Amino acid sequence: MEEKIAIYPFHEELSTLFLHQDKIKNYELVYGILPTGWTNFDNYNHQKNYMRYESDFYSMGLIHNVDAVLLSKPKHYVDSTFYKQIVNLANEMNKKIIYESMLESVLGNVYTKESICLNAEPLTLTTYNEELYSIDVPVVMVLGLGENCDKWNIQLGIYDYFNELGYKIQLISSSELSQLMDKHTLPSFADNPHLTFEQQVKAINAFVKNIETSNEADLIIIGVPGGILKYSKAISNGFGCIPFVISNAVTPDIAILSLYCGEYQQNHIQEIQSSCFYRFNFKVGYFHISNKVANYDIETRQLNYYSIEKEHMLKILTKNNLGFFNIFDIKSTKQTLSNMLEELQNNIACV
Repeated sequence: MEEKIAIYPFHEELSTLFLHQDKIKNYELVYGILPTGWTNFDNYNHQKNYMRYESDFYSMGLIHNVDAVLLSKPKHYVDSTFYKQIVNLANEMNKKIIYESMLESVLGNVYTKESICLNAEPLTLTTYNEELYSIDVPVVMVLGLGENCDKWNIQLGIYDYFNELGYKIQLISSSELSQLMDKHTLPSFADNPHLTFEQQVKAINAFVKNIETSNEADLIIIGVPGGILKYSKAISNGFGCIPFVISNAVTPDIAILSLYCGEYQQNHIQEIQSSCFYRFNFKVGYFHISNKVANYDIETRQLNYYSIEKEHMLKILTKNNLGFFNIFDIKSTKQTLSNMLEELQNNIACV
């Protein structure tokens, strides 16, 4: 029997879970809880009916309608006080707590006696081979300029397309929450900081090879966390370190880069392609334009992300006229996925 869960705090990126609820194993999502003062949103996925404000969750007794509460990590800094009231309520009502691993240090000792941590597999060196393993099935890699640019939706959209065509797909996701869908998650680099760069590359390579051989996959989709380069001196974007490690471990047959929404010229795209080629040693053949823009706030020294209205995004998508696609636009997505399928079918090395 599926357990009913509520997500707190609910933000726009988590709409992916509702959009792909059919993939979630053993759970049914019933509420997305917005903290008091947070702006409500009606996004591209039309999940408005799932959203409830935190105050209503308490006053209306909605906690009685769920079996567990999923705690997520918002983009801005939070501490244990942010979660204290809802965790205490879950404890009082004997509700299970599920939480992302990055919240373990934040929650401290306040979380419930019955809890599940969505831990990514640790990055461990399982091979001492001098050479990297050859990945013998096609690999589609999804990268982004930074965080919050629809990479998770792209990964799941590609998965659906090829899965419906009858291919056996293995998804290695950039999101820990994909574990709810019984999908693989990239190992955590933070859990083993003592590995050298070479060891990290070999560990990721062996991890992907094991998934290939254990699951007899026809296609592997890899979602790459973080951004490909630093955003600015103030915003490091992880300096693109994780994408650099992964690209050295696995060479994709198809690479997709998600851009923030904006108008791009051909020379901009060529510069990005050149940067990716010389840094990662592969060509980015497909570009996704997100429905998000990123803006640096000088006062808070943080990046703020804003959603663009769908109509405006579609105008920019058409105006760019560079073959971009947006995962929420059926026409451009269908054409792009069809092109990808044709490219893989015509690539003898992938067959």
